[in-house]
Amino acid sequence: MEASLVNRTVQLFNLVHTAMPNGFGHTNFLRVRTLEDLASVWMGRIRMGLRRAYFHDNATFKTTEAAIEALLAVNEDTNPAEEAPAAGPGA
Repeated sequence: MEASLVNRTVQLFNLVHTAMPNGFGHTNFLRVRTLEDLASVWMGRIRMGLRRAYFHDNATFKTTEAAIEALLAVNEDTNPAEEAPAAGPGA
């Protein structure tokens, strides 16, 4: 796996783990091999749970969602490790 994908995966995990009231398991990322896989984990496993966790706090959900979407949309030519870490809830 490319270093840039590893960095994005770790950043995504940190955002979600911090945002979820009871944390988030790292095993959800075991099968990630491409950026598309990472986006699928976000859309298929994480987004709905995060939405439910912040059902009454739309602002926090939107902030976290925007940070994750930006992380997934980073240009392939840049190195996410060189970029500023994405802001999560409470940042």
